Amino acid sequence: MLSRNKLSMAKGLILQIARQIREQREKLVVIGFRNDQASILRRPDQCAGLDECWIRSIQGGGTTPLRKGIVTTEQFLQRYQRQFPGGTVDLWLLTDGRFRELPERPKGAEHYIVIDFEDGRIRLAKARQLAQQWNANYFRSADVFQMDSPIPSHCSPVNRQAF
Repeated sequence: MLSRNKLSMAKGLILQIARQIREQREKLVVIGFRNDQASILRRPDQCAGLDECWIRSIQGGGTTPLRKGIVTTEQFLQRYQRQFPGGTVDLWLLTDGRFRELPERPKGAEHYIVIDFEDGRIRLAKARQLAQQWNANYFRSADVFQMDSPIPSHCSPVNRQAF
């Protein structure tokens, strides 16, 4: 995500999503993964309004440990479902598709959305493949930036949690 300003674009999209979720009085969790690590960057109980600060601190680099990110996400989803039975979750994956394997989708989300930041001349199309495997909605990042709202209407009913 570091090449061609993709990380900055992803941060801008995360900021748009965070603002829209805050306006809808919903919750947001962000799980980042890089350099063979996955961690929760923003928890659902964090105060809203400081989005620029924590988003600015998101770093990229190294290999994409997608499997670790998926395991971390699934563990969080399991805890969330126990804590808030019946709550619904939308899972968003923002990626440039630079990962080796196509892991199974994490259990526990109602909608899956893959945003593809791959933009080079040689495209691996792994994000699209992953979206197909997950039965997820697929969007190219350039298309998302042209939408009126980064969150499609079918992905934003009340009591949603986005990842």
